[in-house]
Amino acid sequence: HIDKGEFYVDKKTKSPVLLKIFDDEGKERILISYKEFKSSKESDESLFYLTMIILQFMSICQKFIYSIQF
Repeated sequence: HIDKGEFYVDKKTKSPVLLKIFDDEGKERILISYKEFKSSKESDESLFYLTMIILQFMSICQKFIYSIQF
């Protein structure tokens, strides 16, 4: 079962870097890496909604951990 996720954002650029999703035993199950991210109003909104859809689909929103790294 999916248990929690960690979303990493670059502090300087405020761009997404990584989304890690863990099972209920703490094992990493899904890794989404954002490479060559180009920000625009449309892409920022799309990224937000896509991330929320992924989290809702996996039923982990209640345990989602938002982490800012780098």
